[in-house]
Amino acid sequence: MSVTTSVDLINELKRFHYLEAERVETYGLFEEGFRAYLKGAPNYNLQMYKELVNEITTTFLNISKDIIGIKNIFEENGQHAISESVSKIQSLEQKKLQLTADLQIIRQKEIDEPYDALADEIKELKSK
Repeated sequence: MSVTTSVDLINELKRFHYLEAERVETYGLFEEGFRAYLKGAPNYNLQMYKELVNEITTTFLNISKDIIGIKNIFEENGQHAISESVSKIQSLEQKKLQLTADLQIIRQKEIDEPYDALADEIKELKSK
């Protein structure tokens, strides 16, 4: 789809901003659900957590799909710098999600197997 007006491109930027805000909200829900999951230690509600991860994953996939579409619109309209910026943000968001998952695993291990080395792993992940 080729967008040709400045107004359309501005609307795509607004949509990108909205999607990023939705992503931030989704991270908040993910963290809230993970904390609830951890409170169940040592009898974790794994089914609830799996459902949460499934919902969060679906939301992030939909957001990513929409953002890739926005990136493509800018590329098709010769807005290469904006397209590249959107692409970089998308890549960083993927990295952030992976780090979030890694940190959650370590946080659960810290509860299940308290050990000073885990604190070092958490520090290392947080510094990335």
